Amino acid sequence: MQATKNTCQSMKRHKKKLNADYEILDKKKIYYLEKAAGKYKDKKKGYFDLMEHDKIDTVESKYYKMQCYLDLNKFDEALTKIDEIIEMDDSFRISIDSSPILAKKAYALYRLGIADKKNYRKAITIADKVLKTEPRNSTASSAKTNSLFCLGRKKEYQKEFDK
Repeated sequence: MQATKNTCQSMKRHKKKLNADYEILDKKKIYYLEKAAGKYKDKKKGYFDLMEHDKIDTVESKYYKMQCYLDLNKFDEALTKIDEIIEMDDSFRISIDSSPILAKKAYALYRLGIADKKNYRKAITIADKVLKTEPRNSTASSAKTNSLFCLGRKKEYQKEFDK
C-alpha cells in the first residue's frame, strides 16, 4: 500500500515537472516567433535555428524557416524544409488562403532550374498536381509558366501564359 502511494506521488511530481517543461518550451516558442517576425531576414533564420536547437520543431516553425530561406534566395535549404513539411503533412497550408506546400516546392524547384534543368521538369510536374485541384493558384502557375519558358517550350509556355 505504501509503495503504491509513493509511486502515485512520484508520478504526480513527474507530471508536474513535465508540464512545467512544456510551459517553458511554449514561452520560448512564442519568444522566438516574435523575434522572427522582425524585418531582418538573415536574423529571422537564426531564431528558427534556436527553435530547432531547443527541440521546438513544429510544422509551422519549419514553414516560416522555409519562407526565410526563400526570401534569402537559399532555394536548396528551402527545398529541404519543404520536404520535411511534406513528410509531416503533404497538404499543409499556413492559412486558408495561402498556397499549399506543394506550390512552394514547385517554386523552389523552378528557382533551382538554373543549376539543373531536371528541376524545371520537376517544377512543372508538381505545379500540375497543384493546378489540378487549384487551377487559379498563382504560385504553381508561375512556377510552371517560367519553367516552360526556361526549357524553351514556347508553345506550351504561351498557352499557359495566356490562361
